Amino acid sequence: MTKKEQILELSAQGFSTSEIAKKIKTDLRYVRRIKNNENEIIYLRAENARLRRELEKHKKSEALFSRLEEVIHSIIPNRYYCEYETQKKKSAIKETAVLVLSDMHADQNIKSERVQNFENYNFEEVCKRAQRIVDVTISHLKDNLKGYSFEKLIVCALGDLVSGEIHNLIQFSEWQNAIKNAMATGELLSMMLCDLAKYFPIEFYGVVGNHGRRFKKKQYQSPHNNWDYLVMTYMKRCLESLKSRVKIYLPESYSCAFNIYKWNFIINHGDDIKSWNSIPYYGIERKTRRLIAVNTIRQQAIHYFIFAHFHSSASIQSTTGEVFVNGKWMATDEYALEKLGEVSEPYQLLFGVHPKYGATWRLPIKLKENIKNIRYKISF
Repeated sequence: MTKKEQILELSAQGFSTSEIAKKIKTDLRYVRRIKNNENEIIYLRAENARLRRELEKHKKSEALFSRLEEVIHSIIPNRYYCEYETQKKKSAIKETAVLVLSDMHADQNIKSERVQNFENYNFEEVCKRAQRIVDVTISHLKDNLKGYSFEKLIVCALGDLVSGEIHNLIQFSEWQNAIKNAMATGELLSMMLCDLAKYFPIEFYGVVGNHGRRFKKKQYQSPHNNWDYLVMTYMKRCLESLKSRVKIYLPESYSCAFNIYKWNFIINHGDDIKSWNSIPYYGIERKTRRLIAVNTIRQQAIHYFIFAHFHSSASIQSTTGEVFVNGKWMATDEYALEKLGEVSEPYQLLFGVHPKYGATWRLPIKLKENIKNIRYKISF
């Protein structure tokens, strides 16, 4: 029935115009409600069908894994695992330990108020840090690594043992005398090696750094014209009575090569390595790559390079092995703080070399430690 027919029928039944309008409006609402309910029923039927399909999939999946579980229990045999049995103790691992010393600047005085209390460095503090290095080395090699047998200890000195004179630092040094500074540092090194030699045969390899040179410009023909060389010469003389236990090699060269088992090492202070944007990585990569190429001429691979100079410790893989960069003895100084904004924890490196595997474990020795009883005292 159309809306017009509905109005005529209601009018014939005696309804007034307002009653007819109200009646029609009510009917329209009812019709809309019925349509909405029909749409809701259609949606619910579709959702119900979807859920039934999902349920069927889930039942099939559960049935699959239930069946697999039954197959596993019926086919796979029960394994028997015995309890863990401790293996027989292996013989001690034979290695050689390497201790790297560099950038001591032992004669330098750094007053705390000049460096915002980041460091307080003088020769007494140097003696404390030297004692710390020796004690940690002995403790680690003898107590911590009990499963190891160290055939010898190689000590590498990479220069800048004193601050020298090229930067006019003598007037701010401990004794304000370059000869006394060098002698005192040499005596301290001899005391360190004397303590270490009680536990290990020692081979000492020493090269010079840039701070100890006598001239502003580096003279490549005279590496021994350097205060670092005087330090090590004085040390060698102090250890003359231990020459059967402590072998000291001071080549007239800025670099020194030696081997440990079948592994070849080169040590160099590193001051010829150029940095880019204060980053030495590219210079190190360039120098080591060229040295590796040069040594292939005589069919000799260089496996490990050890540098210093940059006052930060690092380890970088090279083509044939690895590059070690040793740290320094002080956290900072006036130049490093004010010019470069550089402060870092002072470390020196101790590591092991295995006959088959080369460099194995590494221990950066932290130098800043509160030591009250100082056993290293200089005789003058």
